[in-house]
Amino acid sequence: MIRWLRWHLMSFDEPDWERRALRAVSVLVVFLLIILWGVVHVVMVMTNIRLTDLQLHGVRGTATVVSIRSEPRRRSAPAYYAKITFAGGVHQRVAEIEGEYAKGDKIPIVYSADDPSVVETESRIAAFQAGPPGLLIIFSVDVVVALIWALIWLRKRRSG
Repeated sequence: MIRWLRWHLMSFDEPDWERRALRAVSVLVVFLLIILWGVVHVVMVMTNIRLTDLQLHGVRGTATVVSIRSEPRRRSAPAYYAKITFAGGVHQRVAEIEGEYAKGDKIPIVYSADDPSVVETESRIAAFQAGPPGLLIIFSVDVVVALIWALIWLRKRRSG
């Protein structure tokens, strides 16, 4: 490993320092892509686990929208949030969910019996659960990473 690093990060006073600098930058870019790939997968898996747990063990109920707010975004439509109330156990609970609703709307929700602050709408759980969106995103990221690896390998093979 040390010999490999020394080869890629040797001093820049040698004749082929530009090529070695390019290799060092390439190593850094590949390393960062691998980290990004891992982070995306971890986030997707954690979200799927949370939503699966809610779907299997959550308590179903109906929430009422008590207020709404929007948050502007720079390059896309604003994000809408609704503050909802629902009966979580023996207490009335308040939570905020993302979505465009009107004040007074009744929304089917699922919340965790252990922690009623974990709330999702039925429609979000149904749309995300082990279905095409999550798998398509993971598959797309994998394809992009595989293509980048293939291009790097071909470039290295051609350059000798």
